[in-house]
Amino acid sequence: MKIIFSKQALKFLSLQDAKTAKRIIDAIENNLSEKPFKGDIKVLKGCEELRLRVGNIRVIFTVKGNEVHILTIGYRGDVYK
Repeated sequence: MKIIFSKQALKFLSLQDAKTAKRIIDAIENNLSEKPFKGDIKVLKGCEELRLRVGNIRVIFTVKGNEVHILTIGYRGDVYK
């Protein structure tokens, strides 16, 4: 599957240290690259978005056809606001 990052997601990754950014990117590539998805993924209530948990960081994404759109990445307390 093709993974597409939003501008906000890329900005969050650029602000992280190299080790954290690599951990997030590895988790996205390993868990979201093919169906069925692996990892700690849940559907968010009230919308069609899904979330991937990477430690205390959450990756919010949607699936459209053969593409995974990474909408936002953030820390657990901030990403749902």
